[in-house]
Amino acid sequence: MKIIKFLSKYFVFVCLSFVALYIFLNNYFDNATQENYRYSIATLTKTTSKGKGGWGNEYNYIFKNSTEKGRDNITEDSVEYYKSKIGSTFLIKIHSNKWVNRYFFTSRIYINKPAPDNIKEAPSEGWKELPKWAK
Repeated sequence: MKIIKFLSKYFVFVCLSFVALYIFLNNYFDNATQENYRYSIATLTKTTSKGKGGWGNEYNYIFKNSTEKGRDNITEDSVEYYKSKIGSTFLIKIHSNKWVNRYFFTSRIYINKPAPDNIKEAPSEGWKELPKWAK
């Protein structure tokens, strides 16, 4: 019986340690995106309800020759606006390392910067600087 209590406490400690590590790394990489970033173009794909967790939108973008997915939280009063923009393309800011975007969701969509019709896709590595059309 004592060994079960010990193992359960150890298990809880290990799980909480992983959660704390993830939160720490998420904050670290989110801040690192301010320095190690690229710009790309994303297509807004859907707006979803997270129940009591609020609302979110999802989008796809191409970075380093592979299609990646991103997501952001949005407020409830802007849901209809985002739904009307599904299928449209917008500028996004992403971390320069693909795996950081995938595991820590550091990409941010700029809904106020739609991509012009004559630009269908961004360079494979993204833009290092804000494109002229987005300034």
